[in-house]
Amino acid sequence: MLNKTLIFNLLCLLTINLNGQFDPDLESFSQILIEENPEQTLYFNHKVTKKESLYRISRIYNISTNTLYSFNQFKPDDLLKENSLLKIPFDPTQLTVDKKANSLALFYKVQTKENLYGLSKRKLKIDKKILKKLNPQIETSFQEGMQILVGYLPLETMHENESEPADINAIIAKPSEQVFTKESRGVAISESVVLGDGRLFALHNEARIESMIEIINPIQNRKVLAKVIGRIPPIYEKDVKVLVSAEVSRQLAVIGKRFFVNIRYR
Repeated sequence: MLNKTLIFNLLCLLTINLNGQFDPDLESFSQILIEENPEQTLYFNHKVTKKESLYRISRIYNISTNTLYSFNQFKPDDLLKENSLLKIPFDPTQLTVDKKANSLALFYKVQTKENLYGLSKRKLKIDKKILKKLNPQIETSFQEGMQILVGYLPLETMHENESEPADINAIIAKPSEQVFTKESRGVAISESVVLGDGRLFALHNEARIESMIEIINPIQNRKVLAKVIGRIPPIYEKDVKVLVSAEVSRQLAVIGKRFFVNIRYR
């Protein structure tokens, strides 16, 4: 039974690789086990790859960067290091029963004194019928140490060096056509850990998500249009008005991680 389980898991993970999609760097091809933190919240680990940003990881797992910040207790100056483990909150509502291409098989290891009813109702919040369908063996045997399949997590397709969508490039190419109704000024922070290096992204608390925001370096009189992809995590000081990707700060010709900007948005 153990050998069959290992072969099954290997095939699941190889399916992700062969489809040319995202692979969460599982060098040992072991099961992705759901774990529990001291607050009794379930999660699983993601192994950070080279130059991977929080935004990219949030896209893969369909969660917000703010959720990743708070769940992993990040501080503004923390770095996202290659090969480090990032905790991804477990969300049973995102799971599917049927395995699809580019999905991740999640398992749970039964603990001491746990029973199927308690796992289903209180911990995993997954119907017993679904757990039995995924794990026919638990009809006759359910014991401590068993690793049961809880479902498949669909992953967002992400490619290396993913380029900007054509419509965003068109907007950036014609800044004169932008209509901005609001203005502000304050501190900007270049945050490649969150937003990555090569794309024109920003986090702002008031501009509409998916809209374009104009960021101005008043000293050099340089302007950049960036796409607003989320809100500023609450761990930053109140004087921080915008977080920008490394490419935005490069095009603004600023020196240092923290700088003053004027902002126009709608």
